[in-house]
Amino acid sequence: MAVTTSSLIAPQIQWHEGMLLSPHHFQQSDLRHHQVLIHHMSLVNNFHWGVRNFKLDLVVLPDGLVRIIELEAVMPDGLIISYHMNQADVPALEFDLKPHKKDLINGGELTIQLALPQRHEHASPIVGEFARYWSVEGEEVKDDTAPDNVIKIPRLFPRVHLAAGDTAPARTTSIPLMKVRYQNEAFVQTKSQPPLFLIEEGNPIHRECLELVKTIREKASYLSDRWQSQAGTPLAGETAALLRPLVTVLPLFESLVHGTGNAPYLLYRQICLIAGYLSNLRLEQLPPVMPVYNHKDIYGSFQPVLEHMHMMLGTIEKSYASFLFNQRDRLFSLRMHPAYKSDKLYLGIRIPKGMTELQLGDWISDAIIASDDAIDSVRDKRITGARRSLIREGDMYQLIPSRGVILVELENDPAYIHFEQNINIFNPADHPDRRPTEIVLYVKKGS
Repeated sequence: MAVTTSSLIAPQIQWHEGMLLSPHHFQQSDLRHHQVLIHHMSLVNNFHWGVRNFKLDLVVLPDGLVRIIELEAVMPDGLIISYHMNQADVPALEFDLKPHKKDLINGGELTIQLALPQRHEHASPIVGEFARYWSVEGEEVKDDTAPDNVIKIPRLFPRVHLAAGDTAPARTTSIPLMKVRYQNEAFVQTKSQPPLFLIEEGNPIHRECLELVKTIREKASYLSDRWQSQAGTPLAGETAALLRPLVTVLPLFESLVHGTGNAPYLLYRQICLIAGYLSNLRLEQLPPVMPVYNHKDIYGSFQPVLEHMHMMLGTIEKSYASFLFNQRDRLFSLRMHPAYKSDKLYLGIRIPKGMTELQLGDWISDAIIASDDAIDSVRDKRITGARRSLIREGDMYQLIPSRGVILVELENDPAYIHFEQNINIFNPADHPDRRPTEIVLYVKKGS
C-alpha cells in the first residue's frame, strides 16, 4: 500500500560544502522525493492509484492468452507504469490461461493481477530475486546547452508482471486488472473493473447509470402527467409522493452521467445518496446495507446499489406501453406487431397550436384508419375504416395522457386492422395547420 506514516520516509540528506558526492546521495534523494510525494497524495486521497489506460488483445484471449497492448497505471505504492507491447528491452506482459482451464470449466473466475516487487530497505531494487526494476542501456540523449554532446543514460523500468489469484503474490504490490472465465469453449473477460481514476463514457457502470437516469426521467414524466390530471382529487397526493423523490434526484443524477467523468469513490457516494432518495418510493421497506466501497472491485461495489435503484423504480409501473406513429406529411403509420393484439386499441392524439379539442375530434372522425391492404377497399366504399370514439376524461383512470392529448378508443376490427402490417391514419381533406402533431398507440401490458 501507499506510504501513510512519515516514519517510513527516508530522512532528509544534509547537504554541505565540500561534500564528496556518490551515487548513494542521488539514489537516496530520489527515494525521499518519491516517498514524500506519495505520503502527501495518500493523505489527500486514499484512492490515488489505479489504471488510466488499459488495452487488451481480444484476438488471442479466447484461446487462453492474456496479452497487454498498452497500460498506464499508478501502483498502490505510487510507482507509475507506462507500458507498450512494442517497447524495447522490456519483456512482454502476457499470461497463459490454459493451465487454469480445469479450474474455470465449472463456472469459476480467475483474477489477473498486475504485480510489482515491493521495495525493501536492505535489498537492491535492481539485482536479486525480487528486483523492482529492469536496468536497460537507454537511448542517446543530447545536452540541452551543447547538442553535440551525446551520451547514453542507463534507465530503470518497473519490473511488472502478470500473476493469477485473488491476492498479490508474496513480496509484491499489485492491481487486479481483470477477471476471466471459461464458457462456450473460450476464455472471456467478465464485467469486473480494475481500479480506475475515472468512470468515463462507455464504461459498463456509466452505461447502467445512463439507463437508470433515462428510466427516472420517463417515470417522472409519466407521474407528472398523472398528477396534473388528478389535481384536486384524493389520488393526487399519492402520485405526488411517488413523483417527489424522482424530481429530487434528476438534476444531480443527470449532471453526473452527462459529465466528462467521475472519480469512482465520489460517484459511488453520490449514487448511494440517490439510492437513499429513491428508497422513499417504498417506505415500508428499509434500504439494504450498502457495501463499503472497494477500489479493487469497483463493479462489485456499484452493482448492489444499482440493483436496488432498479428495484425501487420497478414499483412505479405503467399500465400501458406507448408506441409512437411515424409521420410523413398527412400520413401517420405504425407497424402492428402481433403483441399489440387486443379487443380495444387506444390512441393518444396531440392537439396542435391553434386547433381546439372539438376541431381535433372532427379531424379524427373524418380520418381514414385502416391497414395497408384495406385502404383501397375503404376508399372504394367511401367509409373511414375502423370504428373510433373519443374517451371522456375520467373514463380511463389507468391511462392518463399528458396535457394537450385526447384519447381515442379504436375497435380492433379484423376487416380494417391487420397485424404484421402498417396501420395508417390520415385525413384526406386536412391542412398542415389543422392536423395532429403526434399520434401514440397505447397497448395494455399483459393483454
